[in-house]
Amino acid sequence: MDTPNVDIFQNLDMPLLEVFQRGQINQYLDTLSTNDRLETIEAIHRVMRNHNNQRRPRSDSNITYINNYIRIRWFKFLPIILLNYSRIWSNLTIQNLKHYLKLSILKVFYIMVQSIRTLFFLIMIQSYFHGIMNMIFAFCDVLTFSDNFLKDLITFIVNDNLNFLQKHEKLMENNGDLFYFMDIESNKNLSILQNLKFFIINYIVSMLSTNCIKESESDNKIKCIPIKSTLIFKIFDSISNSFPQITNKLTLKYLTIFIYLTYAMIGNVICINILMFFIYNFMNKILSYNQFLKNMKDVVKNTFIQYLA
Repeated sequence: MDTPNVDIFQNLDMPLLEVFQRGQINQYLDTLSTNDRLETIEAIHRVMRNHNNQRRPRSDSNITYINNYIRIRWFKFLPIILLNYSRIWSNLTIQNLKHYLKLSILKVFYIMVQSIRTLFFLIMIQSYFHGIMNMIFAFCDVLTFSDNFLKDLITFIVNDNLNFLQKHEKLMENNGDLFYFMDIESNKNLSILQNLKFFIINYIVSMLSTNCIKESESDNKIKCIPIKSTLIFKIFDSISNSFPQITNKLTLKYLTIFIYLTYAMIGNVICINILMFFIYNFMNKILSYNQFLKNMKDVVKNTFIQYLA
């Protein structure tokens, strides 16, 4: 049986196709400038080296190849990173360095553009995510006897941080606008990262549960006091009274957060499972009635046809 004739040049670029088919590579390179000629030769060498490296057998099952320069040798469960210095040295040319530097700059630029686009996307739909989070953690609010258990948690975490409380008061003085800092003259020349930092801090302090009152109408000064009548603060007081030997306040805080989140999350999962079980059974009931109605329709239809017949 004849072997089918496969054209290996069909996916090649047209200039390279002409060069290799007619054997005019030297004439082709002579038509290029010096820099373009060197870049072309290095590109051909790089492709051939990579092709030869890929064809080399890799029979050692204890070695994991990351790329042509890095591999991992496994000693039982211990990974040892190995560098192929000879291959690195053979590829360490001026043209290759320029090539990899250009690729690195393009990749960093691409990552920065993607990060900025993702950031703006998250900012634009943060209200949508806020609604989804409220739906998911609705049972947590019920179990913790709170309007928003996440606000209670954040209030408890930053309760002793006067800096956060002052930022919260500043936010309330600006009617809760998370971007109020952009209207301040001294913040006009802030970088993107600094603006992002201000936004994240403002978003966190906006989650504090406080009672705020105006100290004076003239200067719009607001004084806020954290609400400490919630469940998490009561858990903290109970643990403090039950274990007086624990004098480290930070340890008590971590223990309280763990108990509070465990109680809220496990209860939330149980409630969601009960809700799904109810919906499942309710849909089964509806489908069973649907089958009943379908059977009744068939009975009436067949009876009516027999009557007419």
